[in-house]
Amino acid sequence: MKLNVVHAILILCGVAIFPPLYSQQVTGSILGSVQVSQGAAVPATKVDALNSGTGLSRTVRTNEGGEYRRQKQLGLRVEF
Repeated sequence: MKLNVVHAILILCGVAIFPPLYSQQVTGSILGSVQVSQGAAVPATKVDALNSGTGLSRTVRTNEGGEYRRQKQLGLRVEF
């Protein structure tokens, strides 16, 4: 009986420790802005994000302020 209690406590401790490990997500974002050399924003510009390892590419456009954002794409290189 004493051994069962010890096992139960060990199991509960393990359950309490490991869920945070499973809840981790592999996410990220790329954000930036496109400007001309004088500092003016460049709206509606195409920005390509490329994962050079997989060849996966995603395209976004800048907003009116020249800013762009791409989420959940890690390992991407930004090309203009």
